[in-house]
Amino acid sequence: FLRAKQLGPSAGYYRFTRDGRAWFAAFYGRFATRLQAEQEAKALQRRMPDESPWLRSFGDLQQLLRASRKG
Repeated sequence: FLRAKQLGPSAGYYRFTRDGRAWFAAFYGRFATRLQAEQEAKALQRRMPDESPWLRSFGDLQQLLRASRKG
């Protein structure tokens, strides 16, 4: 997915289990402000209209990773 969408080195993914099934979530970029992240999300939405960028803080991602390791 990351290569197909040409997201480059600013992108990555993590695998987690939810309801007994494997899921994958992609992440993209690191931004100094929420405004910068929102602007980039809009640009990504224009580039990839079938996808839905979802803004998350780094702390939120850490919590998701921790939770996925527990369950």
